[in-house]
Amino acid sequence: SITRPQGRIALQYEPTENTMVYASFANGFKSGGFNQLRVSLDESSEFGDESSLTYELGARTDWLDRQIVFNMTGYFTDYDDFQAQSFTGSTINIRNAGQLYSYGFEADLIYEPEQVENLRIGGSVGLNIATYQSFKDAAATVEQQVQQSESAVQIIPFPAAVYCGSFADCSQDLDGRPLDNAPEWSLNLFGAYEHIVPATSVYAFGRADYSYTSGLYLDQDLDENLFQPSYHLLNLRAGLRDESDFIEWTFWVTNVTNSEYLVIGFDVPIISGYAGVRGPPRQYGTTIRLNF
Repeated sequence: SITRPQGRIALQYEPTENTMVYASFANGFKSGGFNQLRVSLDESSEFGDESSLTYELGARTDWLDRQIVFNMTGYFTDYDDFQAQSFTGSTINIRNAGQLYSYGFEADLIYEPEQVENLRIGGSVGLNIATYQSFKDAAATVEQQVQQSESAVQIIPFPAAVYCGSFADCSQDLDGRPLDNAPEWSLNLFGAYEHIVPATSVYAFGRADYSYTSGLYLDQDLDENLFQPSYHLLNLRAGLRDESDFIEWTFWVTNVTNSEYLVIGFDVPIISGYAGVRGPPRQYGTTIRLNF
């Protein structure tokens, strides 16, 4: 299919002038297609359409004359024929999982106390449970492929270099397992403050940003070698700006604690191994910005 009707229905209610609650239902659609490279005559390069149904229930509120803004949303999404990506060592292939459920909530809060001018504190938290209900032919890990090679009756030639008897031999059942690159918990906190320097038209400012990401798998085959444990990041910045915002001078430090983590990871079957891309280490510097 190339097109399919899509829509969203939402109902909202405002019990008070500071509160709005809503409920919504929507359907989504992603067209099928063909993988970039056919690796074997017994493997189809075509993948099917993906569709989804999403239900949401949420609230938008403010308190104490808008000193506090608090929002929260709960959701449930049912994916049918979810398009899961995997890297074969030479190309990215897509396979349709039978069914995937994703559900959880997101909440965010901002506090601007009237007692302290130009101070903002806030953050957000999210929980996301994404689980395959049915995925019978998910990509196998390199270790599984090597184990299967012992009973292989055929070796698929380069560039695939997958030592399996057939395409079916190089798959695994991920029913009930989590979706890759989908951490269950995420947390973000920030604090920002600025104040005019006495007897000048210059503002001094500072900001701190903290984030937490729970453990997640980096590849579709859920290779334990590519499991990224939970990690924390802290970024700091401070500087000066003139009242007209013409010039701003900022000193900054990113990844203050020098946390080590991977942002990308994938199996590379052609070398019977895996690879990853590290997140940036601690960095610091200064930036001068002019606004014309």
